[in-house]
Amino acid sequence: MNLIDLAHQNGFEVTLLYVALKNEKVTINRVHERVKKGGHGVPDEVVKKRYNQSNNILAAVAFKADNVVICDNSQKFVSVYRREHDQVIKNNLRDFP
Repeated sequence: MNLIDLAHQNGFEVTLLYVALKNEKVTINRVHERVKKGGHGVPDEVVKKRYNQSNNILAAVAFKADNVVICDNSQKFVSVYRREHDQVIKNNLRDFP
């Protein structure tokens, strides 16, 4: 049993807020900028692996969540998808890889 199933069993509603970047190159550049400012680094290969893993499980996690909000933070923070229970409120995923 995963955490979402456990939350549902205990009467909780689950909301997924997924903040994404358009591609792994943008993600790697963000890490490099953070390092230049004194933040911690992550090897490029690890960033690529995590980026792909995250994208690969998104649909399965979103399917189990009661509410889903997906935002693109590549440039300006923009909501690209929103679902409340079984009703899709916004769907601009076609514009988002």
